[in-house]
Amino acid sequence: MATIDPVRNKARVTVAAGYDAAAVNISLVSGETSKLPVPASEGPFNMIWWNGTDYSDPIDDPNYEVIRVPSWVGDVLTNILRAQEGTVASNHNLSNKTYRMALVPTKNTIDQIRSAFPVVIRAVLSVATSTAQVNGVAGLTSTSKVIANWGVNALTPIGALSIKEQGDDGHIIVESTAEETADRNIIITIFP
Repeated sequence: MATIDPVRNKARVTVAAGYDAAAVNISLVSGETSKLPVPASEGPFNMIWWNGTDYSDPIDDPNYEVIRVPSWVGDVLTNILRAQEGTVASNHNLSNKTYRMALVPTKNTIDQIRSAFPVVIRAVLSVATSTAQVNGVAGLTSTSKVIANWGVNALTPIGALSIKEQGDDGHIIVESTAEETADRNIIITIFP
């Protein structure tokens, strides 16, 4: 089962000081970690970090950064991972600026949600080969649980379906145990 990062509503915090691009232990204003998930019990999570003085919207800050928070102690985020999700580790230390962090949905969040649900594909089992092949299934591995079922058809299928082959390259071959007399709709369900 896929793991999805923990979330909170209104999880925006203020950083206590400025930090350079190499810093991995970040102090927040006193009491701010109470707004955040507890990584030790809920798991790590990503946050965005930006100059809150000049940019009310973090995406407008050309130096915004996505970080991963694996732990915090007191009001200090500890051993954070910098430059996540294609961002660059940036200096967040301009004089007279307030820096903020927020726990918001990022691409990583959406990818985790997508991988937590089964993928359902419709395919046609060919009368000529008694097989159906689907290619390019994102997230499919040779160990993914795959189930094939007959789709809605006017004709009753003759054989049972089985997974003949599945690969890490995202392909699946489903076959019927009998020679079918017509092309048949099938439904392939892939569980992450």
